[in-house]
Amino acid sequence: MALFGKLFKKKEPSRPEVVPVEAVELQDAPFNLNDTLRDVANILSLDAQEKRISIVYRMKKNVPSAVIGDRYKLSRLLSDIIGNAIDFTDKREDVVVQISRNESNDEALELHFEVIDYGVGMDETIVEENLMPMLTSDTPAAAFEIRGSGLQRARDIVHAMQGSIRLSSRPKKGTRVNFHLLLSAENLKEKRHYRLPNKEGVGRKTLVVDNDIGSAKAVVPMLEYFRHDVSVGNVADLAFMESYDIVMVSSEYWSDELYADIQKLGDACPKIVMIESMINHQEVEERALEYVDWLIYKPFTQQFVFEMLVALYSDALSTAPEEPEAAAPETPAVEEAVKEEARPEPHVPEEVAPAADTAKAKAVSAVEAFLNGTVMAGEQNERSVYCKSAHQFFVAADGLAHCGNDYTAFVEKLKEAIWKYVKADRVIMGMIGQGQLGEAAEYCVKMKQSLAELGVYKLACLADLLEAACRERNAEEIEALTNAIGFILKQTISSLDQFIEQSKYKIR
Repeated sequence: MALFGKLFKKKEPSRPEVVPVEAVELQDAPFNLNDTLRDVANILSLDAQEKRISIVYRMKKNVPSAVIGDRYKLSRLLSDIIGNAIDFTDKREDVVVQISRNESNDEALELHFEVIDYGVGMDETIVEENLMPMLTSDTPAAAFEIRGSGLQRARDIVHAMQGSIRLSSRPKKGTRVNFHLLLSAENLKEKRHYRLPNKEGVGRKTLVVDNDIGSAKAVVPMLEYFRHDVSVGNVADLAFMESYDIVMVSSEYWSDELYADIQKLGDACPKIVMIESMINHQEVEERALEYVDWLIYKPFTQQFVFEMLVALYSDALSTAPEEPEAAAPETPAVEEAVKEEARPEPHVPEEVAPAADTAKAKAVSAVEAFLNGTVMAGEQNERSVYCKSAHQFFVAADGLAHCGNDYTAFVEKLKEAIWKYVKADRVIMGMIGQGQLGEAAEYCVKMKQSLAELGVYKLACLADLLEAACRERNAEEIEALTNAIGFILKQTISSLDQFIEQSKYKIR
């Protein structure tokens, strides 16, 4: 991504021609700041994965999640600056993004960002003579003998958001980029935008055992936001996990000993959360899914922590309070369609009914688990290994890997998927309404296969469950899933659109 491009000195004394700077136009709209951080991690997943670099977000408690501003411009700004930090960072080092708020500004939401890398750095003379003058003025980078548009683009976005940007660096000591900008919010005095639907998820004693100590420490304030008593430990501390309400364990630490300890505790076992990296993503051992209550992805955000707690301690759908609840679309006579399809089937004797009820109960529990955002395990997961990530709308690293880490090919496949499935809810519901349950099931099979390959897990998982429901003619399941598909489809397409929009600056 090369934010700084190549810095060089011309031998000739003449200065390059100054090209007028184009004004950055902002389009303000409400958005979730934590979702934007997740999108940026998706954009940079390939670069970070190649160098085994972790992005660590550290956000102060007074930074709200619901903000108003230009989400695309902010994503582009963060992608440029964090992407540059990855480029200049050695392998297996962290890139840290710290976000805080200036509470003394009661007229706007003033946010401060600091992006820190521990890479090669650069000479202070270059910073003072070339970079800083360009950052503090609206003169194009060419006038300061700097090649590359990344830094100039970042500066222009910051200035458009009424902010400023500074940079400090030392050879072999890394670089720090500090910038502040102004956003807005519906209520500038509001700070706590995450409220759990009940008190069950508040004040829990939590143990975090992560292979990355930086990420482990970063999630502590996010849990403390919900008044949790949080401890960061190591593998040895897992021997005392019965003393905790929640235990978060990195996927790298799962072993036969851990399986045995969890089984031994039985009902006394705490809620088990597996930590997995969205960037350095690896296949989770399927056996582990029988023992976990939730999967959470790094880099951690307040949104991910909120969804985790809602899923662990509430039956409510895992969506942030600031987002409108899903409007249930009108389901076209599901009961009648199922009865019509099922009419040729022979009558089921009463003595067989208990076995059928048992099978139905298992199936319904899988659907309920999906709708409540919990991980499906055991027999419920045999049809679809990707159900392990059912609560993730989109994991770009998986889709990129399937496309040979070719960004251009991946983006084209995403565009094809959006075009093909943008009206999937209407197509499926239309088939069901006409009693064509077999056709609906076949449509779902193709849909889940293509979407799972692209890392579009949530919608793929819904298609998998809906396929089974159609084949089993389970009216209750069909109605529950069709009521949810419109909302999940809308969120999925929005996430893919944002990724595609940002990828145009990644593809050269």
